[in-house]
Amino acid sequence: MPRKTFVAGDVLTAADMNLLSQDGYVTNSSLDTTAGQPGGAWTSFTPTISGGTVTGTKTGKYIKVGKMVDFVVYLTWDTGSNFSGLKIDLPVTASSSANISSFTVTFGDGAVPYMGSCVHSTTDITPYAMADDSGTSSLYVSAVAISNTIPFTWVAADTVQIAGRYEAA
Repeated sequence: MPRKTFVAGDVLTAADMNLLSQDGYVTNSSLDTTAGQPGGAWTSFTPTISGGTVTGTKTGKYIKVGKMVDFVVYLTWDTGSNFSGLKIDLPVTASSSANISSFTVTFGDGAVPYMGSCVHSTTDITPYAMADDSGTSSLYVSAVAISNTIPFTWVAADTVQIAGRYEAA
């Protein structure tokens, strides 16, 4: 069936929309495109670590659509790992450290999840545990730098998962 051509001033009708969808203008397969396009594939990467050491698994994936980057990083602790001062490079340079961004961190100690947050520069993120570090009973928690004993004493198979969204440079 031939494609309908629209010109300035045309009124889009329900019949036009039905024709467009039947003609294959918008299909699931047309959204399953290469990385960087709407509906595109995620790109795998191995996260680069600084300030600490990860001897276990390091995996990541991200998708960049326009200037928006969504990513996930998954780290597994193994003998010889050192999480004190851990920083993870972002898969794509951020526009600034003050841009619109959102990050979540989950620290896994067996079946027990601990929550955290991140701060970021234009090139990396630093995960923090959320804890009451005031030494007293408090209604508030604050971000505490993770270490080999915070938020728990790390053992083989413990995990860090970071997911985030930010504006690319």
